[in-house]
Amino acid sequence: MVDVAIHIERRDTGHQAAVKLIGVGLPDSIPNQTAVIAPGEKKGYLSFYLPQTLPVGRYSFAVRAETSIATTDKKTETVAVISNPVTIDVQPAAFLVEVDPFAVIRAKRGETIKVSYSAKRINGFIGKMHTELAAPGRVTDIVGLRGRGETFTGQTDKGTLQIVINDDAPLGRQNFLRLFTVGVVEDEAKYFGSGLFPLEIIE
Repeated sequence: MVDVAIHIERRDTGHQAAVKLIGVGLPDSIPNQTAVIAPGEKKGYLSFYLPQTLPVGRYSFAVRAETSIATTDKKTETVAVISNPVTIDVQPAAFLVEVDPFAVIRAKRGETIKVSYSAKRINGFIGKMHTELAAPGRVTDIVGLRGRGETFTGQTDKGTLQIVINDDAPLGRQNFLRLFTVGVVEDEAKYFGSGLFPLEIIE
């Protein structure tokens, strides 16, 4: 996963409308994503999954931000701006993380769920792997959720994460939530991979 941290500069202090985000100029093989920065907020994330089939190399793209502003005649109009370029260098994957397609993706506050997944080593990687629950900018310490990490050694490539939904967990779809795996070489975290987990928290 590539997490792009977005900062919105609201030059008009009276402007508090939501801002919609979407990628621009992405290769066809990278699925585009959208996100919304809530009214009054200045920061957010837009995350993109890099598929295993994506050729290695350097890629550049940008983020389009769209919002509504008040006009002089007290109406509203839509305006959009493009971010500065984002450039990434893509390297061969060391493992492929996949969440069980039959995993529970809707859960209530107070519930505990178990999510099965696989982390299959590829391209000659044979090291240890550790998986945690993660979100943009956060690993393990996810608002309203508690996940118990798991480590794979030897030839182990399948496991289950236990996730506790706290009573104060935010309702709705958890944006860009994922199982985040770290590959270790000589006790150094060297490789990283993710599998998106589209969890929705309901009443």
